[in-house]
Amino acid sequence: MQSTVIAIIDPYDNIYSGFNKGTPNSGGIPINIPLSRPYIGKAIIYPNPATSNVTVQYKTPIAGAVVIKVYDIMGKQVLQQGAATLGANQVNTSTINISNLPKGTYTVEVNMNGAKLFSSQLIKAQ
Repeated sequence: MQSTVIAIIDPYDNIYSGFNKGTPNSGGIPINIPLSRPYIGKAIIYPNPATSNVTVQYKTPIAGAVVIKVYDIMGKQVLQQGAATLGANQVNTSTINISNLPKGTYTVEVNMNGAKLFSSQLIKAQ
């Protein structure tokens, strides 16, 4: 009998792999093991485009301190917001006030324990 590799993609674009001994329909349960590189995921940012407050929703792989940074199109950091120490495997929500930023395209980056978890584009409208 042949083993089948199963990939699971959750709403935050985290990819996990596991093995199902037998056929894909045999009812085996995949083992949630992160792949080779550190946790890389996506934030859900809304509204986008935005004019004032933006909600950033993300999932933390481990417990730790989270810092959200916003960069302009030239790569200059224009905002930084620290969050409390968060638990592992939790969906978290942070609100960022971007009302003082000029109209343009920005990159929102979420860092945990000094390592980048993900980054995503944000459009600031007037």
